[in-house]
Amino acid sequence: MARLADRLVPRGVSVAEWAVLRRLWQQEGFTQVALADRMGVRKASLTSVLASLERKGFLRRTRRGEDLRKYHLFLTRRGRDLKEELLPIGVAINRKAVAGIDPEDAVLAVHLLEQVIANLEGP
Repeated sequence: MARLADRLVPRGVSVAEWAVLRRLWQQEGFTQVALADRMGVRKASLTSVLASLERKGFLRRTRRGEDLRKYHLFLTRRGRDLKEELLPIGVAINRKAVAGIDPEDAVLAVHLLEQVIANLEGP
């Protein structure tokens, strides 16, 4: 079971939900627009993922500040507790992915992929 989806789905989490959870484990309180920007995805593509996380009881949307049109995203206790269970899965898969690769080459590969993404997103 090397694929991330194979390890997450039995736990009731999709790969898209995993990506959102990982970002929110690092920092909560983003608006949907800010989260989409940080993740490099379109706001609309997050709508169903956020709704699913909310239905599952992992996420809550809260209005804060002056602009009551904007919701800020916060994990529930259940969403935070998933970190302990799910993060080791990602770590194990990442280790498997770079097994037998020189650490410097792995760092270079990540850098090159980030540059490719930046090139595609740029003007």
